[in-house]
Parts: sequence; structure tokens; C-alpha cells
Amino acid sequence: LLAGGLVFVADRTGTVQAFDSNGKPVWQQFTGGPVYYPPAVSGDRLFVGSADGLVYALEARTGRRLWTYRVAPNTERIAVYGKLIARHPVAGGVVHSGVLADDGVVYAAAGIAHYDGTCVVALDAETGKLLAENTTSGQQSAEVNSGVSMQGELAIVDGELRFLGGGVYEVARYDLETLECLNEPGKAVSSQYRTAFYPYYPSYG
Repeated sequence: LLAGGLVFVADRTGTVQAFDSNGKPVWQQFTGGPVYYPPAVSGDRLFVGSADGLVYALEARTGRRLWTYRVAPNTERIAVYGKLIARHPVAGGVVHSGVLADDGVVYAAAGIAHYDGTCVVALDAETGKLLAENTTSGQQSAEVNSGVSMQGELAIVDGELRFLGGGVYEVARYDLETLECLNEPGKAVSSQYRTAFYPYYPSYG
């Protein structure tokens, strides 16, 4: 990601780095888990979603940590392909990823499988204050125990927050202001779409 004359890189070691136009390191910062997508930039701030379950706001020029926010309500961790991550990791990134910054608001989503819970939040970019949240879309249909699974790649499309939502809800849709889930509850007893948790299966075609 390139912004303000600096290049920002985050990787699966949880390291976030800034380089100048000559490739010289400017600063280095760390998160508590792998980072699966590039950071997002808004104004003078860098926003990173980590598999430790946190959103990090960093000063873009120095890497100084400004605030963090835990998207999911618990701190439990699980092992996934040799890495210890949160039960509700945040897949973070730029315009199309798990952390999205738009007009002073930072949107983030966390989770893996719907039955373990899917958490979507809107945060004030300046303070990290919670503006809206949705913690119920993982249970869209109690009748057949189906819901939205978080599979990365947040985007704003037609005034809605959207991301890949799993085998029953291919695209998850949320109201930008309230984060109300706009998907009609589905009663199918089987998946309708090909699905994979892309951040955790990098070789998946």
C-alpha cells in the first residue's frame, strides 16, 4: 500500500512496516497475530486488522500506536495451520478487505465460521469509539442453523457494506449506518455456493 510517500507492508508474522521511496525502512510495529491483508490508510492514519482479533490504528508517519479495538467479545485463541489466532480473527486491509476506512469511519469484521459467531463493527477513525455493531448475523436462520461466515474482503457497494459470506449467504450485506444485516434468512439445508476461508488457505485456487 502506497500513501504519503511511504510504502506500507503487513505480513503473516504480524509485522507492519513502512518504507520510503528508496526502500529504506522508516518504522516497524507489531500486532499480536498474523495480518492477512494490506493495511488501510485514511488521512494520517494506518488501520490494520490482525488475526489476534484486534483493529490497530497507527500514526502513518511514525508507526505510533494510537488505539486498538477488540472486535469480538472473547480473547480465546485456536491453532490454525501452525499459527495461534483468535477464535474471531480480523482479516484486515485496503479498499477491498477486512478493515475498511471510509469518511472517518473504520469498518471491520471478525470470525471464521457462522456457528461460532460473526462480529461486524463501525468505529470512529479518530478515537476508536464504537459507532455500531452487529453480533447476530452468524445466526440468520435458527430453523436450519445457518448464518453469515466472515471470509474477508470488505467493500462498500451501492451504499452497503459487503463481504463474502459463505456457502448459504454468498455475499453478506449490511446497512452502513446501523450495520443491520440485509440478507433475507435462508432456509436451505445445504450450501449453494463454493466456499473457502481464503485468508487461511493461501494455496486455494
